Amino acid sequence: ARFLGHFEPSPPLVAFEGLLQCCATQRLPERALGLIEEMRQLDVPRSAAAYASALRAVATAPQWHRAYRELSDEVLDLMEGDDLAPTPAVYRALVEAAGRCGDDGAATAYFDEARARGDHGLLALGARAGRRRDARET
Repeated sequence: ARFLGHFEPSPPLVAFEGLLQCCATQRLPERALGLIEEMRQLDVPRSAAAYASALRAVATAPQWHRAYRELSDEVLDLMEGDDLAPTPAVYRALVEAAGRCGDDGAATAYFDEARARGDHGLLALGARAGRRRDARET
């Protein structure tokens, strides 16, 4: 976000959200978390969308590393510190990240928590995945 330095006193949230979406698309989890930290340092309020993009970057990293599981926990802790509740997009990224690192217990827990909060989008995603799995098994 250094190139956004011409904004005074700091770049707007929407600029950071755009950069975080790029990190998710380009699969750059460390850079995404660095941007979240930069937002903190500049007192730019964080949003659930910003955190969801950071989690998507973690979930889609090209080479999975065991430490990424801890990054997901770190993002949740940061959200809690910012008094933000997880959104459906956050839950989807959490389930994907947990599945990616082979932690089916965490993936199930996040899925169940989303279901308890009424995230029907995630439930539809789970149903589609189940139908694809069933089709492969027949």
